[in-house]
Amino acid sequence: MKFALIVIVKPITEKRAEIEKWNNFVETLSQKVSSVEGIEMLSENVMQIPLENGLLLFAEVVRTCNLDSYQCKVLFFDEDPKWITS
Repeated sequence: MKFALIVIVKPITEKRAEIEKWNNFVETLSQKVSSVEGIEMLSENVMQIPLENGLLLFAEVVRTCNLDSYQCKVLFFDEDPKWITS
């Protein structure tokens, strides 16, 4: 496996505390992501991580999701996915 696509399930809530918790989570995550070259943030809760140099970050993202009770879904790729954009 060369790449991992991680989708963190964003909670559907109108509770202010939950929204603030999510925003803090996203802020922390974006700081961690910016420290590793090659990671693509596709949206605030979706990222593509090259496992060659981002394996530790991958583990940290999954761990952080578990600690904060956010579900994450992972899809592994053998090659760099080719995204169709419009």
